[in-house]
Amino acid sequence: MAVTDDLSTSLKEAMKAKDKTKLNAIRQIQTEIAKKKAEKGEEATDELALGVISSYVKKMTKAVEEYQSLGERGEDMANQIQLEVDFLSDWLPEQLSEEDVSKLVDEVLSELPLENDAYRKYLASIDQTKTHNGYFAIDKKGQMVDPKAKSRGEDAGLSDDISAYELILKAKERLLSFEEPTRFIFSHSALREGWYNPNVFVICMLKHSDNTISRRQEVGRGLRISVDQSGERMDNPVTVHDINMLTVVASEGYKDFVAGLQKEIVENLS
Repeated sequence: MAVTDDLSTSLKEAMKAKDKTKLNAIRQIQTEIAKKKAEKGEEATDELALGVISSYVKKMTKAVEEYQSLGERGEDMANQIQLEVDFLSDWLPEQLSEEDVSKLVDEVLSELPLENDAYRKYLASIDQTKTHNGYFAIDKKGQMVDPKAKSRGEDAGLSDDISAYELILKAKERLLSFEEPTRFIFSHSALREGWYNPNVFVICMLKHSDNTISRRQEVGRGLRISVDQSGERMDNPVTVHDINMLTVVASEGYKDFVAGLQKEIVENLS
């Protein structure tokens, strides 16, 4: 049976049983599947449906952790969301065990061409479940939301939801240290290129813009020089271009902008 058909069957059963938890979970998934189907212009395949379920489960698992961190205040909500996670997880393929993941990590580390033994030991010491983190806006129902973005001024496009990134801003020194296991931070509607925290780097901005000023600002933020664990800028002439790199996945219209920008830089330097 197709995943979408199985979801429909489960929805009917949940309606008969008046199971609000399952009803909410299935409806959320069906709504998201419909959106993805419209965006891609294709049928709702099992691959698409399972991708939606997997993404939702990951988000809700994160939400559970957020509510659990609130103690008794978030206990009821955490338990409610966990029931949704457990229910939807039945559709997902069996995940690798922690032991299997650890073996894969060890294999990759053994193949990395690292000459710095201290750094290799640092990477090997990190718990794979703690090496990445994410900051997402969550509403009172535990649903991921798109915060409102400021539309004017220098902060145009930035989230107005302080909770989405305050932890990053408050923990700058800790996040830069080798004692902190988190190495990758994924954020949504919270940060833009460069930001004012030196340990956070935006991979890309998935939008098209014809505004020359916005393009210049995005490239400028992306070209900010990174810092080490002591906060020192990595601008040594010998290694600066190896460490600091900006990759732009551009549309065809970006070609003329880049050519003009490069020409202007050359003229200013000559």
